[in-house]
Amino acid sequence: MCFITETWLHDGISSGMLDPKCEFTVLRKDRTMSKGGGVCAFIKKSFRIIPVDIHADYDDLEMYCCDLIVGSTRLRFFVLYRAPSYDGEALSYMCKLVECLSYLPYTRIKYFRHYTHY
Repeated sequence: MCFITETWLHDGISSGMLDPKCEFTVLRKDRTMSKGGGVCAFIKKSFRIIPVDIHADYDDLEMYCCDLIVGSTRLRFFVLYRAPSYDGEALSYMCKLVECLSYLPYTRIKYFRHYTHY
């Protein structure tokens, strides 16, 4: 499994172009309002995954969520991105993100952090 943030993907780049050998399930949430951002996950097709529906109120969040089923265990994975800004809009975005995550029930979460240094 590979999780990518700040993909810069858009509807002009197909998932088939990203995985020409069709070895992975490509899950993505492209940024639609401007360039940059977006998230993507490549998950080996041999893994059993279930996409998690996120309410339309949170469509503007750059986030994708899925459950990985391993035997009788369900692991929930999130891949998300927030642009590196620190203004009131960024605070509002983070509040909305926390609200969204609080509505998604889970038993176990794997958390990976992306660090960007400028």
